[in-house]
Amino acid sequence: MVLHMLYGTEQLPECLALLTSDDSVIVMEPATGMVDLKTLASLPCPAFALDATPLEASDDDSLPRISIATWVELATRHPHSMTWR
Repeated sequence: MVLHMLYGTEQLPECLALLTSDDSVIVMEPATGMVDLKTLASLPCPAFALDATPLEASDDDSLPRISIATWVELATRHPHSMTWR
């Protein structure tokens, strides 16, 4: 169970290769404007966008938004976290 925090897309292929169904992905700023939402829709695990950062894509319903409190809750539920830039 790993919480993946995605801040950019440079390491996205490496991140995607490591995902399992027990993981979660949070798209952080500034990645919200760079990540292809269709890519995230096909992940084996849940993906979210931090509500503090607005999505620039017009179809942002495919990526649920979470609050900072929910981010902290996810961090406590996942024994490990990874930051991707």
